[in-house]
Amino acid sequence: MVDIPLGLRNAIETQNCVLFVGAGVGCHFKSNDDSCAPTGSELCELLCDKFSIPYQPNYKLSQIAEIVEIRKGRKELEAFISSKLNALNPDEIFKWITSVHWKSIYTTNYDNCIERTYQLCATTLQNPISFSITSDLRHFQPIIDVPIFHIHGYLLSGATPNIIITKSDYARFREKRKMLFNALKNDMATASILYIGYSNTDPNWETLLAETLEEFYPSSLPQSYRIDPFSEDIDAEILQHKNIHTLKCSFQEFVNSFLASTVTSFTSDTILKAFKKNVPPDLLQKFESSPVPMTRLLTSWEYVNQAPFNETPNFDALVKSHAAVQRT
Repeated sequence: MVDIPLGLRNAIETQNCVLFVGAGVGCHFKSNDDSCAPTGSELCELLCDKFSIPYQPNYKLSQIAEIVEIRKGRKELEAFISSKLNALNPDEIFKWITSVHWKSIYTTNYDNCIERTYQLCATTLQNPISFSITSDLRHFQPIIDVPIFHIHGYLLSGATPNIIITKSDYARFREKRKMLFNALKNDMATASILYIGYSNTDPNWETLLAETLEEFYPSSLPQSYRIDPFSEDIDAEILQHKNIHTLKCSFQEFVNSFLASTVTSFTSDTILKAFKKNVPPDLLQKFESSPVPMTRLLTSWEYVNQAPFNETPNFDALVKSHAAVQRT
């Protein structure tokens, strides 16, 4: 069992949590031949193999993609990448995301795996709406819709996906996504982020984090969380200093622990309705919007405005219990 931080649980329960998805979740998506979606390093190796480039372990995807574009052209580069990311279906673990009401979802992935997950689930809390460039932006209803921001481009967005994959792309297409990055900065300043599918050394994640921290310096960002089973303790400590708590577990372990630790008394509609009868009138509106955390709060603390001050003080009992504790 993974210990789910209370802050993360509260952020999810109050619908103020942002999901940030990286290529590391590819193990939860399978193609028709039962192979997983490739990670960034695996995609780099596949490109080398396809276009007869001698592979070296230190090569980066942005480098090889740029060489392929120079030698073969942009369309052939994007067509090959698309062929490796199409027709992927999520497993039951990843489908968990559709049971959570996210404030928004961001991804540096080029595929439609997140959208596909929502399509395949019969009952979802939100309707996904995808954005990949500023001109895609349109009105959505925060209560029923969840915006999915493909900040590095989206291969299924149309004839010109404008994905950011080569070194030159970062400068070429950054302006077209300016408002998407502004939305990300706003969410980072006002909500908790849950990062999944990113390692300590993931270049996409490192760049985004560095830019965001620089933008808000010297202020601190709200507490956020990342799932990484292979994180070094020293890296986790450095990230904790930046208000990013590392959960050293797999995404599957996290989901199983989250579901197992969800107290049924807090999620049962029947019990919540019964508890509502005792909620102070001043707090009813807050209870309606966030029943689970309010139930936890009111069962742990006494609401002063409703405390029984007319009853006989229990001072004697307090003194006796204090003395008993000292004797032990």
